[in-house]
Amino acid sequence: MKELTLYIDKWYIIGAVCTDGVPRLVIPDNKEDRYWLYFYEDTTNNEIVYGKDNQSHYRNNEPHYYGDIFSKMTQSDSHFLYYNRKQELCDIFKASRILASLRESMDMTETETVETYVSFSKDISDDARFLFLTKVLGQNHFYVKESVARIEHLTLEHSVRNNKLKDDGFILVLNACNENLHVSLFKKQEKDCVLQNEMVLDGYGRDLRSRALLEDVVGCINQRTNFCHLLQILKKNI
Repeated sequence: MKELTLYIDKWYIIGAVCTDGVPRLVIPDNKEDRYWLYFYEDTTNNEIVYGKDNQSHYRNNEPHYYGDIFSKMTQSDSHFLYYNRKQELCDIFKASRILASLRESMDMTETETVETYVSFSKDISDDARFLFLTKVLGQNHFYVKESVARIEHLTLEHSVRNNKLKDDGFILVLNACNENLHVSLFKKQEKDCVLQNEMVLDGYGRDLRSRALLEDVVGCINQRTNFCHLLQILKKNI
């Protein structure tokens, strides 16, 4: 049995195909490790191109480049050009072939239904989530079986199941997959991890894909914000 699992961040999408419970990372057509949500509107060739190469152009406010899609797609006046016609911004996922690429990873045609599990970053608003689930996925034959818990909770559950977290008590989780640092305090009791409190440190996010960065990030933040005391602050406010 095949299922598609998506993690949706404000700047990228990571996909995995799960076959009988065994996950395999989805590799986009451009061979990047994720679907970076920076888009170029190629009006000459009538193409919408996604990828991290577009990031700097978008940051420089160059014309025909798009980013921060989830914040803008809820605005009625937001659009992009495709074949010289204005299109709703939520249609950019289809126009750029991101949806087609996800289908191809499942070996499914355009009309077949893709069973999908979705987890959203906290940075994405409820309105944007609703649009993505209904208009982007739902109207393109992606059947969302479940919009699951946030990635922090899923990570803890995975660690508990694999006996990497054995002792009961409080667990502080850092999520720095974009520019903001999300701090969550969970309480583990037996096999359950329950969210107790959370906070966001704007601008303190770093990409922690390289494990070697972890000590540097925590040390740096601790010097500037007395980070290690956050655990006590969060526990006091439970």
